[in-house]
Amino acid sequence: PTPGGGPAAAVSAAVGIALLEMSWGISAKKKGLGDSLSASFVELRGRALEAAGSDAHAYCGLLSSIYEDRTRPEGKHEKWMTCAADIPLELLGLCLEALQAACSLDQALLLKSVRGDWEAGIQHLSASIEISDHNISVNVKLLSSNGAGAIEARRALLKSKIEITLKQLA
Repeated sequence: PTPGGGPAAAVSAAVGIALLEMSWGISAKKKGLGDSLSASFVELRGRALEAAGSDAHAYCGLLSSIYEDRTRPEGKHEKWMTCAADIPLELLGLCLEALQAACSLDQALLLKSVRGDWEAGIQHLSASIEISDHNISVNVKLLSSNGAGAIEARRALLKSKIEITLKQLA
């Protein structure tokens, strides 16, 4: 039953990061600028792709905790539900890092020929953020109040920072 929305969000983030990396890399090379962020973009893209696999793994674990063990021992099920909420939460943080990296660059230095790619990268990250946030909201409802509270607090903080960063990029 996978990949689902979680892995799709992670792949979308990886595509977005790749577009930012490509846009900046071409512009920096053409204008003789240092390309100090390439390594960061490569690392973030790799983490996004890893998140796709982790999300699929968590979903499979969650299904097994429901279907293989009909008694649903709370500990096993709670563990997989926590994973199912933590991974999109980590992806929100990763998208924030990518957006902050993009924000640190002088967009006026982007070549006109790659501005559309740059904007597409931001849109891919925004889509990943929206999907991940939705997945968190669905999964957190199924957690105990202790687990849900910590995830909701981190989610709210990340969403606030993402909103500020997206405004700076607009």
